[in-house]
Amino acid sequence: MLLLKVLLLTAVILLAVAFSYFNTQEVSVAFFNYSVSFPLFGVVIGSVIAGGIIPTLVYTFKISHLRRRILKTEEALRNLWLGFNAKSEPVFKKLSNKDEVYFPLFLMSGRNAPTKVYTPNYNLGIAETYVAEGLLRVERERAVELLERALGKNWKNLRAKKRLRDLYALLGELEKAVDLQREILKESYKGDRKLEERILSSLESIYLLGIESFDREPRYKVSAEYYFFKIFALLEKEEGKRATKLFEEALDKGFGNKVVDLLMNAKRMEPAFIEIVEKRGSEVSKELLCRLYIKLGMFERATQLKSEVSKTLSAMVELSRRHDTDSRKLFNLLKELYTPWKCYSCGKAHTSYKFVCDNCLEWFNINLK
Repeated sequence: MLLLKVLLLTAVILLAVAFSYFNTQEVSVAFFNYSVSFPLFGVVIGSVIAGGIIPTLVYTFKISHLRRRILKTEEALRNLWLGFNAKSEPVFKKLSNKDEVYFPLFLMSGRNAPTKVYTPNYNLGIAETYVAEGLLRVERERAVELLERALGKNWKNLRAKKRLRDLYALLGELEKAVDLQREILKESYKGDRKLEERILSSLESIYLLGIESFDREPRYKVSAEYYFFKIFALLEKEEGKRATKLFEEALDKGFGNKVVDLLMNAKRMEPAFIEIVEKRGSEVSKELLCRLYIKLGMFERATQLKSEVSKTLSAMVELSRRHDTDSRKLFNLLKELYTPWKCYSCGKAHTSYKFVCDNCLEWFNINLK
């Protein structure tokens, strides 16, 4: 490689010498009222050198400016993560007025952004998305408004789409959530597709159930909600045998606890389903089975499980057998306090299974304790 460079340089020098030898005649260079004579080869070679030096100087200046900006940004990030917010805030404030990507860092530096920070060159929807994420628990309608505005600016903002989908699902706007999830699935990378397919399966199933469209089929058969919807639809069509077969399939797929909870809350746990659950007891939680027995008034069977369930549910079993007013009041109180499900992302307790946690908006992390 070095030899090639030496040969190339030698060739350039020889060509320059040859050019100079054959172009020694004088030429006049005029500028306003001044005129100077130079050898032709000197004018040409000088022009070539000047043409290389000037762009190099400009490029060097730009690189130097960019390097200083990178160093300042790195220092500001270091100060931010080490807790010196007052030092990092002025840097991110200046940067965020020029580029929207720095806006979240400006907010993280410790103060609320002034109104002037929302400049016309903010067209990526990053600012609205970041502000909306801070409102997810406290002002969801305002968060929806901000996220819709973010997507109005930049439809390719995948983060905004996902957050807006979550809020639509929680607020019961399932048709919008389904439409948005279909778009998200198209844009998802390979590593995220399984999760996004499962989310679409859940949303489509609950949406179709809500509009009682029992002849339509969710695109993906990969969620507890899909099996719940299909079993419910078959029961509505009085196709009990097919519903029973599908219930067994749900247990085989590992959706037993969730499907049982969904059917129990919908009051569609058929005798055939209970028989299957009792036969395959290890695939459905004893806690859930005991709760089912209480709901159905099967107190003798519930009593047999008292030693295998939580203290709260055990007390409910005992109270369910009594008929005095005080016992009923205490039973209803325990029923309200009884939260067998838990989100393993944020720790919030839930009374029943949900596909998305209404506290942290994480999907499919709600399981029995």
